[in-house]
Amino acid sequence: MPNSPKTSDIDVESFLCKNEKLDKERDAPHIDEGRATRRGFNFQGKPHARSIMETLDPQYLITPEMLGFSENKGNEQEADMSNISKTELEALLRANKSEVDVVAAGMREDMAKWREQQSTQMSQLNATLTVMSAKMDSQLEVFNSAIGGIDKSLNAKIDSIDKSLNAKIDGINGSLGGKIEGINTAISGIQSGISIKLTIFSVVIAGIIAMSGWWLSSSQPQQAPVSQQPTVIYVQPPLVPFQNDDQLPEKQPVHIEEAPPLPEDAPAPKQ
Repeated sequence: MPNSPKTSDIDVESFLCKNEKLDKERDAPHIDEGRATRRGFNFQGKPHARSIMETLDPQYLITPEMLGFSENKGNEQEADMSNISKTELEALLRANKSEVDVVAAGMREDMAKWREQQSTQMSQLNATLTVMSAKMDSQLEVFNSAIGGIDKSLNAKIDSIDKSLNAKIDGINGSLGGKIEGINTAISGIQSGISIKLTIFSVVIAGIIAMSGWWLSSSQPQQAPVSQQPTVIYVQPPLVPFQNDDQLPEKQPVHIEEAPPLPEDAPAPKQ
């Protein structure tokens, strides 16, 4: 086939333009699905269920519109594509398949590296979280132990202060009670002493008064009773009407004797 072009000279763009009408006539969902799976891998980086040959089907290839080619240019190259033989088409498909295999291998390698990196990062993150959790647990234990020690020390201090205050209050109460009892005893002793002294003083005063009265009565001379003259009291008889003044009776005195006076008591001595 001297007039046939070489495989390297085959225009891929003209081939895609030739199959453009076939792509439009087929189902639209297959076009979208082919665009989504044109590389033969899903979003997780694993090979798709379709085989590599299915991905090379023209309905799963990129459309000319996506590459920026117009329909007029495709129509111009449609005549050239009619001269391609079956052998050249198979060679072109094999070349595309090899390219797809290379791309798929690269993607697999990249995805494997990415998964390895992600697993490494996740393991590092888990280790970091484990270390942080252990540190937080240790810090919490230290904090709890510190709080427990502070609580115990505060309770001990409060108990000691309470005991000391109670002891001081008991001592003050005991001392005050003893002082009050002593004061009461002293007051009762003073009262008893004063009462005894007053009794003795009253006895002494009474003796002095008795002695002075006896001495005064014995030192004064006895006076004779003074005789008193009888007191004459005139009593006027009732008036009787008389005819003459000569018939009036004379006034007669009435003698009343008074009792003799009692002897005077001796004057009390001045204190």
